[in-house]
Amino acid sequence: MTRSMLFRKLPARALALALGLGAVRSAEAQTPAAPDDAWHFVVAPNLMGATLDGTALVKGQPLDIDVSSSQIFDHMDYGAMGLAAARKGDWGIVGDAVWVKLRVDNPMPPATFAPTIGLVSVAGVRRLSPYADATLGARWNHLGARIDLKAPAPIGLERTRDWVDPVVGVVLRTPADKRFHASLIADIGGFGVGSDITWQVFPTAGVRFASWASLEAGWRFLSTDYKTGKGSDRFEYGMLYQGPVVGLAFRF
Repeated sequence: MTRSMLFRKLPARALALALGLGAVRSAEAQTPAAPDDAWHFVVAPNLMGATLDGTALVKGQPLDIDVSSSQIFDHMDYGAMGLAAARKGDWGIVGDAVWVKLRVDNPMPPATFAPTIGLVSVAGVRRLSPYADATLGARWNHLGARIDLKAPAPIGLERTRDWVDPVVGVVLRTPADKRFHASLIADIGGFGVGSDITWQVFPTAGVRFASWASLEAGWRFLSTDYKTGKGSDRFEYGMLYQGPVVGLAFRF
């Protein structure tokens, strides 16, 4: 799959909700700038209204899907996500999870695409300076893809794939003790271990309305290019998520 295919039409932009998890990572980056011996924890529920574009290939059947952000809930059967982060001194750990099930009608070829998508990420965090962290971790990807073709003859195609991508990245941030703050999350991974390549860029800004809570908003990009198998067993999945994220971050 070429990189240009990542910007073509794919499963469903509803998966954009999954991307909202990155907002919590941004909130996690806003822990105290000076290391100390106390544990600090962050949880952050959030939502993302975004787009997902790309191409899927299941058992030799290619499918392009394009769903606008306004149609997210029309195509979602169910979705769940959450994150927890902990930090002590210069070190920390963050984990997030997303599970989304979608149903999308495709006009040509006439078909229904029903992906079940799961993302689970765990990363270690190491403080480089008061304004920068390095991250190293892994992202588990689950995709259960079913295509029900309606013409020329009804037929169902189904394939499930699970893979893990190593991911390395950096977090840049403004001082966390200010009422207004900003951060930039960037990572890259895959390297042929799971995906051929996966990358993320996620700038955010936030405002504290209490010592223990803040409102966070940003824009997240997450791209994945994965392929495996040959012939009729060929499976390809290339996608680019992008869109706005809004959520709350709670610290204790």
